[in-house]
Amino acid sequence: MQTWLTYAVNAEMFWSKLPFLERLNRIADAGFEPFEFWGYADKDVTAIAELSAARDLKPVQFVAGWGLNSQKAKATLLASLPKAVAAAKQLNVEMMTVVAGDEIKGVPRAKQTEDVLPPCAKRPSSCKPKE
Repeated sequence: MQTWLTYAVNAEMFWSKLPFLERLNRIADAGFEPFEFWGYADKDVTAIAELSAARDLKPVQFVAGWGLNSQKAKATLLASLPKAVAAAKQLNVEMMTVVAGDEIKGVPRAKQTEDVLPPCAKRPSSCKPKE
C-alpha cells in the first residue's frame, strides 16, 4: 500500500554492528528505498552512491555538520560545508541536517542560544512560527 508518508530508515540505527554498506544492503533487502545517515566524512560517498543506484536505494538526508553553539565550532562547520554540499550532489540528496551542538559547560545557555540563533536571541518575537 502506498501512502503520503514515506519512512526513511536510519542506516546508523539499524544493523549497527555491520559495516555501513552492508547495512544499506539490509535496508534494500527489507524493501525500503529511502534512507538517511549521520556524518558523511567518515564514509565512502562514492561507494554509497554506487550501491544506492545498484539497489534502487534513495539517500534522502545526512548530517552535514555539528556545532553552531560557539564561534570556533561555527567556523569549523562553515569551512566544511563545501565538502558536505559536494557529497550531497554526488548522492543526489536534497536535505542535510546541521546539529546545533552539545551544551557547553561553563557557557551560559543564553550565550549558546545567541550563537546558534542570533536574531532570535536579540528579538525572540522574530522567531515565532508564521501562521
